[in-house]
Amino acid sequence: MTKEKIGEPTENFPDPAGIAFKGKYYAFSTASDIGVVPFATADTPQGTYKLRGNALPHTPEWSKATDFWAPDVVVWDDQALLAFSAPSKENGKRCIGIATTKSATAKFEARDYPFIISDTEGGVIDPAFFKDHNTDRYYLLYKNDGNDIKIPSHLWMIEIDRNVELIGSNPKKTVDRFVNPQSPSQWV
Repeated sequence: MTKEKIGEPTENFPDPAGIAFKGKYYAFSTASDIGVVPFATADTPQGTYKLRGNALPHTPEWSKATDFWAPDVVVWDDQALLAFSAPSKENGKRCIGIATTKSATAKFEARDYPFIISDTEGGVIDPAFFKDHNTDRYYLLYKNDGNDIKIPSHLWMIEIDRNVELIGSNPKKTVDRFVNPQSPSQWV
């Protein structure tokens, strides 16, 4: 495999998420040699995406500085929001972090605290923003990392406000269990 280079197209871009923001198209991925949240840009949605660097140049103090997974990104109002899963320095369990930017450079600033923590269910992974356009309410969906501790994984949803602050403190379990259809005794 060749080393990825800034300014060139890439084929190594796991767990991608994308947005249109301030006249450009952006894609973000799981950590690689480029950084903890590599990003690429294109002039059209189907254009050739070229690597531009690390969207999160300063990792939050609560996290280990590597191994960020599955970012999700959304534009609300005049800012772009980034959610990511990163291991905690405290115990290594994955937490969900939040970062924001109002700049078209795609350089995000992370909050200095983890947004979602779940030490008892293996940590939390795979965040995804969701806006219910019927009610104008916002949510964050995520999965507990049951695979890490050999328990069932569940999909969770919690309501958030436009500033990405929690509304209430009790997430709702939306899917009780993911089962591998080829091996019903194995959780995914």
